Amino acid sequence: MPSAVNARPDVSLFDHLKTTAALAVARAGAADSRRPFLLLLGSLNGIQKHIFAVRAGAGGLARRLRARSFQAAAYAEGIMFSLLRRLRLPLTQSLRLAGGKFTLLLPHNDEVKAAVAAARARLAEWLYQKTDAELSLTLALWPLAREDMARDFSAAHQTAQRHLERERRREARDLLQDGDGWREGKFVLSPPAPRAGQEICPACGRRPTGGDNGRLCEVCLADQDLGGRLPRADRVVFWDEEGRGAFPAPGGSLSLLRPEEDPPAGAGLICALDAYEPSAAPAAPLVARPKARGIPQRAGRTLEFDDLADLAAGRRALGYLKLDVDNLGLVFAPGEGDRSLSRAAALSRSLEVFFSLAVNNLIAERFPNVYLLYAGGDDLAAIGPWDMMFDFAAGLRAEFRRYLGDSDRLTLSAGLAVVPGARPVTDAVEEAETLLQDSKNALGTAAITLPPPADGAGEPAKNRLSALGVSLTWGDFALALAEGKRLRDWLAGGAVSVGQVRRLMGYAEQYAQYQRTGDTVYFEYAPLLNRDLNRNWPAQGPGAAAREWAAHLALPPTSPESRSITRLGFVCRYALTANRRPRNEE
Repeated sequence: MPSAVNARPDVSLFDHLKTTAALAVARAGAADSRRPFLLLLGSLNGIQKHIFAVRAGAGGLARRLRARSFQAAAYAEGIMFSLLRRLRLPLTQSLRLAGGKFTLLLPHNDEVKAAVAAARARLAEWLYQKTDAELSLTLALWPLAREDMARDFSAAHQTAQRHLERERRREARDLLQDGDGWREGKFVLSPPAPRAGQEICPACGRRPTGGDNGRLCEVCLADQDLGGRLPRADRVVFWDEEGRGAFPAPGGSLSLLRPEEDPPAGAGLICALDAYEPSAAPAAPLVARPKARGIPQRAGRTLEFDDLADLAAGRRALGYLKLDVDNLGLVFAPGEGDRSLSRAAALSRSLEVFFSLAVNNLIAERFPNVYLLYAGGDDLAAIGPWDMMFDFAAGLRAEFRRYLGDSDRLTLSAGLAVVPGARPVTDAVEEAETLLQDSKNALGTAAITLPPPADGAGEPAKNRLSALGVSLTWGDFALALAEGKRLRDWLAGGAVSVGQVRRLMGYAEQYAQYQRTGDTVYFEYAPLLNRDLNRNWPAQGPGAAAREWAAHLALPPTSPESRSITRLGFVCRYALTANRRPRNEE
């Protein structure tokens, strides 16, 4: 329901009323009448480092990754909720919570400043001790006048964001300094010191094993426990006290509840991980905080990464997808239309809903074998059988367009790495990140063979996917994927041979050399392809359709009838990967 129909109806009545309530609460508790508002920006840093600081070979890798991803979101939530409870403020003051970042609108008074300063020091120590300094927290307060809210909230928020970046550069000051000077013992983590009968945990390489408890350390055992409970949980309960919940959390502890379990009394907050309708009044405040939790299962058993690789067509490989929203900062920039507080909150909430509920629904309905590493805020990382991940990327982009009403203001860029099933997760994610950056930095709107030329001109176009050696716009990707599947089927049916496809790859590489160097000598691929077609591609029989398709490749790339030599490398690699046999030789 829109908040107004006599203007641009892109703010819901919910967001309008919620932000109005937040303004009223902050104004009522302010001691400074000139600047009555304090904007608190929080950022949990080092999330990817924390998630991927796990080692393969110790078993339960998927469970530990799942736990680490959940922790990143739950810790940010716990910190934000704990601050509000300590200040005795309602949940309306939360303007944004996504991707490990949150924004609170607080009253400008000394109590708030003191509480934030104390929390910053306390949480810095907790994260140092519990995560071995993998995670850190930045909190930044910025005062706002009523005029800042009335004129352009985005401009005020950008100023506060710059202050947050400055604070991030000295985020460890509460940890490394106190009233007496430097705390030198905090500069270097203490090396692990296993006792007799203990070894270094093979899952993290940082802490001693639990001895009789098993061959993992206590932290990795807790991660496995948390990751094992997540698929069956529908709520997370936050406690203000340490030890009340099953798992430690900044500012207290947390527990996971299954659908059949009743929430315990005394909890500070209950967050529903999915759509949830309590049968009776909840024992604590209940809020909907959906999480994207794609977890492939078969017959009640959660699939491991080896199982997913076995489900791939052709080559036993996994696809690692990294994807995020382009130019999000520009969309929130001042001067870009009406950037009121409610409009900014509505857009942030809408993106969070997409990267949680919409992604969850897409996986449940069409891609049950996709494993989400994390999703929230404006980005996503996922793993699955390599061939399914290409369809998932296409489906995700189509759903994003549908969700936004085919708007061109927000676009997606993605990188998809196809790697052997035994490849370390950290290495594979880094490769997907490199491909994502290729998509971000590619110039122009044509398909580009990777790596892109270093001396290109123009502005990065973004809004594309990079994979299998080529960076493609989403439109070209859809065409290339369809052609790759068609060539795959011709290979499987014997209409074309592996040798023919490999020669096509050679012609694609010649054109790629032209893209890189600008030397027209590489256009010799066209007569070579024509000669190849006349000699080795029959015009009659099962291969006739394949020959007709390949003939269009010799046309100039700018021709409207061309099948585009620029995306041929992707097409050939896709078809060969899908037809790779036998598996026991990989």
